[in-house]
Amino acid sequence: MNAFALTIEKQRHQFIPAGSAGSELQTHVKLTAWVSNIAYAKNVWFDAHVFDGGNQLVQAQTLPLHYKISAGGGGDLFEFDDVLYHGSRGQPGSVSPRPDARRVQLCLYFETRGQLFTDGILHDRQLLEDGAVH
Repeated sequence: MNAFALTIEKQRHQFIPAGSAGSELQTHVKLTAWVSNIAYAKNVWFDAHVFDGGNQLVQAQTLPLHYKISAGGGGDLFEFDDVLYHGSRGQPGSVSPRPDARRVQLCLYFETRGQLFTDGILHDRQLLEDGAVH
């Protein structure tokens, strides 16, 4: 297995709840993994750890990848494309501060026929500080 494509990016998401404009910082992960097709049934996931600027863990979770398409080389592509971490949020008259996500580490796995596989790589990405995200 391998991480065919991986993007981790902090974005400012604009929203309009209850008629007043606001925004939220979101750390988004887009991950496409190539997985050997050694069996039809397989589970593919990653463990994610989000750290603040002082390298303190602020969130840890396990998230599934979903089958996308059959791929060359006797494998399948699985994908995750979603928000990993919801950061600070604000709207006129209200602010909900959250820790500033500055680093994300991912480990990729798949399981089939009672066997566990990994690409053996700690995918480690630094992120912009909240104030630098537009």
